[in-house]
Amino acid sequence: MVIQRVDDNTIRCLVTKEDMDERGLTIDDFFEDKDKAKMFLKDIVKQAHEEIGYSSDMEHMAMQVMPLPQNGLAITLSDRVDFNIGEMIGQIRSILEETGEMIGQAESESDNIEEDEDIQEDTNKKRVFYRVYQFDRLDSVSEFCKTVSEDITVKSQLFKDEISQSYYLIIEKGRLSMKKLEMICLLAPEYGKLVAKDEAFINHCREHFKCIIKKSAVKVARKFI
Repeated sequence: MVIQRVDDNTIRCLVTKEDMDERGLTIDDFFEDKDKAKMFLKDIVKQAHEEIGYSSDMEHMAMQVMPLPQNGLAITLSDRVDFNIGEMIGQIRSILEETGEMIGQAESESDNIEEDEDIQEDTNKKRVFYRVYQFDRLDSVSEFCKTVSEDITVKSQLFKDEISQSYYLIIEKGRLSMKKLEMICLLAPEYGKLVAKDEAFINHCREHFKCIIKKSAVKVARKFI
């Protein structure tokens, strides 16, 4: 389970199927076991407090839930809106009902992150990671970058194709763990389109496109809007 701070009032928790299995929690529990789901949300807030210093009394919070590939969930919690814990559980139920089988289908519909065969190894056997996402608008770049915690620095650059007026965000391995990188990129398809996973296209960007942000583009672009 990876918890990211979006801003002072908001956190996002990326939950895998394995995370739910470890806690004996299933998607059905959000329909059938309100107390069990409530305890899970309290665990998220408790862990967020321990890891990133986030505090909330859980009485008045807003929540958004997004299905992720491989039966995972992205749960965003915020105390900005007057929204109590009971309504939060109801919102989970409503969202999951609307998405239906979307969780099970998300992997095939969002083929932007694949399994280990897409993670290359260099001659030193170090795992490397390249992703290039195309965005139609600069504000879409910024909105995606806002999903990444302010505390995380991603090795990234932003380029602009002056002909098509498209933006290309390059994400590389850097010092982050593979798990964190993959979790960050899981949300990218909501805002842009994956166009490359190899260094060759990155070199193409550097040669033919205008560099807008040369370093730490994710951290810089989140402040555009």
